[in-house]
Amino acid sequence: MDLRNNIALLAICGLVGACATPKVVQDYQRDSVVVIVKDSLVLRDSVVLVEIPIESERERLVAAAADTSVLETSVARSVAYVDDKGFLNHSLMNKDVLLPVKITIPERIHSEQREKAMVIRQTIEVEKELSRWQNFIQMLGYGVLIAVVLWLINKIRKFVMK
Repeated sequence: MDLRNNIALLAICGLVGACATPKVVQDYQRDSVVVIVKDSLVLRDSVVLVEIPIESERERLVAAAADTSVLETSVARSVAYVDDKGFLNHSLMNKDVLLPVKITIPERIHSEQREKAMVIRQTIEVEKELSRWQNFIQMLGYGVLIAVVLWLINKIRKFVMK
């Protein structure tokens, strides 16, 4: 029965001694930033319509025959004829069209991903002093702890002296 009383007394003393409150509280926070950036360049073929400027050119020549000549392409038209006075009239004109031209266009693809995970240590001091009751309980805990240590030393000394 004596051993059970000693264990119970030790448990009570340990609980009373553990009642002391610290004046500094440490708060641990996790915070970080990891940025993953992906940039890629994709070349894609595209067709662009290019405008050709309209130009006109005329020339007049003397000729014996009264023939008319017409030439036409996708971008120009040419007409040549001999008038009543024997002059050769020739006109050349570009058409008002847009020509398709195949080009390669670079296209940039940008993606970004953010993640957080860093440890930040922050110390927070208590702004308020302990009350009288809290100081009393704290000192009582220290006193009980010292008494238990002295009691253990006394028990060990008696056990060794036997």
